[in-house]
Amino acid sequence: MPKYLLARDVYVCVVDNRCIWFDVTRNSYFGSKATDIAFVEGGVDDPSMAGNISTDRTSVDAGGAKLLKHGLLTDDSARGHRAEPVCVDSIREALIADHSRVSPKIGGRDVLRFLVACISTLVMLRRFSLGMALRNLEKKKSRVQIRTKHADRERVRELVCVFVRLRIFAYTVRQACLFDSLALARFLLAYSEIPQVVIGVSTQPFRSHCWVQVGDLVANSEPEFTKRFKPIFML
Repeated sequence: MPKYLLARDVYVCVVDNRCIWFDVTRNSYFGSKATDIAFVEGGVDDPSMAGNISTDRTSVDAGGAKLLKHGLLTDDSARGHRAEPVCVDSIREALIADHSRVSPKIGGRDVLRFLVACISTLVMLRRFSLGMALRNLEKKKSRVQIRTKHADRERVRELVCVFVRLRIFAYTVRQACLFDSLALARFLLAYSEIPQVVIGVSTQPFRSHCWVQVGDLVANSEPEFTKRFKPIFML
């Protein structure tokens, strides 16, 4: 079977015997049969799928051509990348057990950085694209990592409390997990704290979810709800 690379800004994982493809540039998802993971260079081999992979050359070529046509795969090494597992800690609990009981001290600098984080994220998502927003966030994260290697959990907990309290006056998180997570990540990076932004997917029915994680603690989502999603992307 021919092997292809994932197209630039495309990520993939297998969930409930389905192959889920995430195209960051188009901010869209595409589903196919789980055995399509076999086309991807670096795709995780699942022994249980071995008997289901077609050996018919016509069928194989048609399957690969379909994924190439959709722009999910490429045979150009300069424009693609191998599939890599998303290495993120399993969620243990929430970073903050009960936000309603938190009363953080908020200064003028906190308010300014909150506004900058929210406005920058809004501009990136509306004027440009999710891909651009993530690349910009990755650059900021890389600069912070030069100075510090690990997040200070207690400091991050304090900052998330500040963000959550200010968020009440700016927007609601209902159906806004992507915006909330990117804005929170920018806010934390402004204080040189390094978060992980994770995007996960689930099926039956299909749903996607985005959250911020610090080690095995989730910062802006309910742990039990978040555990239903399999990570497909992590920054």
